[in-house]
Amino acid sequence: MFRPTQFGKYYLTERIAVGGMAELFKAKLFGVSGFEKPMVVKQILPKYARNAEFIKMFIDEAKIAVTLTHGNIVPVYELGKIEGVYFIAMEYVAGKDLADILETARTRNAPLTIEHAVYLTIEICKGLDYAHRRTDAEGNPLRVVHRDISPPNILCSFDGEVKITDFGIAKATHKLGSTEAGVVKGTFGYMSPEQVRGLPVNHKTDIFSAGILLHEMLTGRRLFVGESEYDAIERVKAAKVPAPSSLNPRVPAAIDPIVFKALAKDPADRYTDANEFQLALSRFLFTAGSGATASTLSRYVQQLFADEVEKRRAEASEEIMSQLPQRELDNTLREGIGPRPRSEDSQIFAARAEIGNAETAVSPHPAPEMVVAATTTVEGRAKRPQVVDVGAGKGAPLSSTMALPSLSAAEAVAAGVREYDDEKTNVFKGARPPPKPEVPELRFPAKPEKEPRRMAEPIPSPGPLQGFPSSEELAGLVDALDEIEAKPAAKLPAPSPA
Repeated sequence: MFRPTQFGKYYLTERIAVGGMAELFKAKLFGVSGFEKPMVVKQILPKYARNAEFIKMFIDEAKIAVTLTHGNIVPVYELGKIEGVYFIAMEYVAGKDLADILETARTRNAPLTIEHAVYLTIEICKGLDYAHRRTDAEGNPLRVVHRDISPPNILCSFDGEVKITDFGIAKATHKLGSTEAGVVKGTFGYMSPEQVRGLPVNHKTDIFSAGILLHEMLTGRRLFVGESEYDAIERVKAAKVPAPSSLNPRVPAAIDPIVFKALAKDPADRYTDANEFQLALSRFLFTAGSGATASTLSRYVQQLFADEVEKRRAEASEEIMSQLPQRELDNTLREGIGPRPRSEDSQIFAARAEIGNAETAVSPHPAPEMVVAATTTVEGRAKRPQVVDVGAGKGAPLSSTMALPSLSAAEAVAAGVREYDDEKTNVFKGARPPPKPEVPELRFPAKPEKEPRRMAEPIPSPGPLQGFPSSEELAGLVDALDEIEAKPAAKLPAPSPA
């Protein structure tokens, strides 16, 4: 029998299911200040823990799923190994899988409406189209093929969300493990003809599987079922599909061609991709003048599982009520003096509130002197603590915030609060914070003052140069030369012959 246990950083609270190669647990991931997140932890079964093939398939699932981020695909957050056990941590979807929905609808005589069947298939096609078109960082197509689109792998939340899960046998181009020729992987009764023959498959095999789900949701019965697995495989190979309208009079004949094209034996005759299949279904709803939404699907699922939904709400309400005093006090502190304190801090204020109106607690801060008055109401619940400055007068509010008050050693023991070694949590120690170490003042020798810089004396302008004529004398010489040039030159006598 399973008992809640700690598994690494996850606290396993419930075993959800045991599959072919792994088991699923509902878990909680805890954080600071009361943070907790519901999760699902998937572990390899012990008998396959040393099987290299299954381990590689398990790792491939995580590597493929972690690259897919879409509203119709369950996200994977972590792949790890604890004490020799490989695990995958993924989102917890509060709801039911399609297998549970179809089975409960049959036993309670409350079948899915035509609109909800078409709406579910449209949401499945959205997730498949995203996975089929996914590319790597360089833009190269990954060519992801799920290969196991079956009712247990389609989750429907109580809020009307539809998500695809379990990419355990998915095929991708970057996948390390490759499928050998002739090896069949998938769920019998939800495979395509080429898949049961062990031939190479592409994204159109998922379209065929989605068509099987649509046919079964419309008719309320299995499509390819036989007395044995061999019989089911032979029916899939033949791909003989009866018209949904012939099996359920509520189904309009207009949807039959859409189902037949999705379930064509030859992949070339099927829809080109999941998006084309989705558009055909959307046009059918528009032409029929009807439709469905996540809200209408949510109401249907909640009515189908009313007892379980009521039980979940009662458990959640009981958990909230068990934490109500602490939550109320935390809200009071958040409104009054800043951020939400730890649970121990809330216990301190609750303990002081029971003492009465007259008790006060002095802040460890030396200046200004502050107190926190913790008063109680008639019902014994703590009022909003008020921070006051004693020096400014009774009841005078302070504009700044302060840390939670400290406790004496006796008060800490009475309140069940442990002391922390970390100096940052001195609010739980009765002593004041240690004084800051004094840093000696650094002194440097003074430099001698420099004399102020003096301007150089101006250089006297030079006088007239000695030995050179003045300007007046030069002007006279020029006039004399002009007169000489103006006179005709005297003719000299010719030299006598020797």
